Amino acid sequence: MSEKVVVTGAAGFIGSHLSQRLEQENVADLVLVDDFSRGKQEYLDVLGVKTKCVKLDVKNYESTKKLIEKASVVYHIAARIGGVQYLHGTHLKELAALQDNLLIDASVFKACAECGVEKVIYTSSVSVYPTEPQFSEGAIFKEEDTKTIDPEGGYGWAKFIGEKQLDLMSECDIKVGIARIFKSYGPCDDYSEESGQVVCSLCRKAINYPKEKFVVWGDGSATRCLVYIDDLTDAFIKLEKEIDNEFLTVNLGGNSPVPIKKLAGKIVKTSGKDIDIKYDSSKPIGPLSRIPDLSRAKKLLDWEPTTSLDDGLRKTYHWLKETLNE
Repeated sequence: MSEKVVVTGAAGFIGSHLSQRLEQENVADLVLVDDFSRGKQEYLDVLGVKTKCVKLDVKNYESTKKLIEKASVVYHIAARIGGVQYLHGTHLKELAALQDNLLIDASVFKACAECGVEKVIYTSSVSVYPTEPQFSEGAIFKEEDTKTIDPEGGYGWAKFIGEKQLDLMSECDIKVGIARIFKSYGPCDDYSEESGQVVCSLCRKAINYPKEKFVVWGDGSATRCLVYIDDLTDAFIKLEKEIDNEFLTVNLGGNSPVPIKKLAGKIVKTSGKDIDIKYDSSKPIGPLSRIPDLSRAKKLLDWEPTTSLDDGLRKTYHWLKETLNE
């Protein structure tokens, strides 16, 4: 590929894996950018990414515009993201999630429009869907289920508005692909106590056990549809190739809901340790059920997850074990 391709949030979890994949796709002019507030150079290093990542806060419009000039494709991954406590723990955190993501998106989208970018691929979220069904059991979501406007929290509202901005941009001859991600996991995901995601947080607790207690938030009944990062980046590449003639929104997630209790048991089994699992019902657990309808992705992208949960957990656990033991 000789076109210029830009990845924002390139040192984060999804961004680092996507950067690796784009190098494998032989993108000749690949531009990576991250402010390193959450992303890490070590993620790019461990994945063997050779392209230098530029340190830049994309909320700075003028600098972002210079970076995006002459780009054909922009994968906009940068976002303020984290676990349930990080995004929704207090009203101030809700506000920060809304405000920061609105500023990030507005700057990048404006630069894309001003620079005449041909394609924008955007990481949206299951959080754009109405909140009430997410807190009921067995809730399945289709792409058209946003007619009722009630996103989950500040983060969900920011992503909903981000999608609306892209809808308007698509009327200006910019081709748009929106990936509504349900829950992804894999090596280089956040495992910190403050903002870690569920899989790596539980892996960290298992690796550190018994120095760190293996505590699961809630009673373990909430379910998640987990998609391994390699499957997710496959979908991103296919999405970019399929938006030549249309505005395309697709759900991307796992194809089988797993209760958190079962997930915790699988991680304990992977560890090989005799771990006493504790449950803390006083902690927030987030939505009870988020099941993606993947029929559109299967039909239009010829995509569905192929990595088994056991294989994905094994790869993630061993990466984190090596990382923590360094």
